[in-house]
Amino acid sequence: MTPAPSQPAGPGGISALLEWCRALMRQGAAADPAEVAAYQQAKASLLDQIAAAHATDDPGLAARARHAAAGARASASAREPR
Repeated sequence: MTPAPSQPAGPGGISALLEWCRALMRQGAAADPAEVAAYQQAKASLLDQIAAAHATDDPGLAARARHAAAGARASASAREPR
């Protein structure tokens, strides 16, 4: 399982998340559902950081980031093992 990126929402954190996404895409249908769920949670966390960083200077961007984070969380919940 690839660990969640520990970097904040900056170029390094975004790059780490994209690399994780690429690794999962290479695995295709064989990707571990728990890892996909962990990736979606990490994606939601990064989007939450983006939303918080732009809450005052770009409320529209912040709202879109929060909406995308909610979608990532929903996707993660659907993939988490029961």
